[in-house]
Amino acid sequence: MPVVDTNPMFVAVLAVFFLGENLTPLKWLTIGMVLTGALIASLHQSLPGSRVKIGRQFFILLAASFGMAVMTILAKYALGHLETAHVYALFTSAWAPVYVGAVLLSRSWAEAKQTIRNRSALSITGIAFSAQLIAIVTGMTALALGPASLASAIMGTRPLIVLAYMTFVGFFLPRILSEPSTRSSLMAKGTAAVLVTVGVGTMAFT
Repeated sequence: MPVVDTNPMFVAVLAVFFLGENLTPLKWLTIGMVLTGALIASLHQSLPGSRVKIGRQFFILLAASFGMAVMTILAKYALGHLETAHVYALFTSAWAPVYVGAVLLSRSWAEAKQTIRNRSALSITGIAFSAQLIAIVTGMTALALGPASLASAIMGTRPLIVLAYMTFVGFFLPRILSEPSTRSSLMAKGTAAVLVTVGVGTMAFT
């Protein structure tokens, strides 16, 4: 999550060129903090019995982060001309073929059909979709009300929330989510999350 949530630094740069926002030296410093947090997160993924190093996966995540930043800039521009509901409808319509294509290319259509038949899995998917819907609409509303770099920076504080959630679930409900909670892993993940959060939080007030 901290790697994907580096998108505020891309938004800050893109907003200068496409939205006319300012990029101060302090923002450059916070961008460096965000990137450092992402690097720490990639080096200390704490997967059972393995250690993930910087490689293709890290750069794929950075590419995804950049794509999210581009989407944020496009959404900000669109929100200047359309209502939030219309922008959400357009983005959802654009995403649908991508999701279908991904399912077909990954040959996981059988699993998708099995999920539809499984009531508990379908219920969990529905809850996740509802949460995503609320998050996207709220985020688009924030984009419409203020600078793109500010809204993106505030939404980029997710790493601390994710860290707290995964630690809580991993400790109390290990059967649902097995998340190693050793002292070293918590320190590494905590450092990464704090760097990203402090970085994007500073962006929000500069």
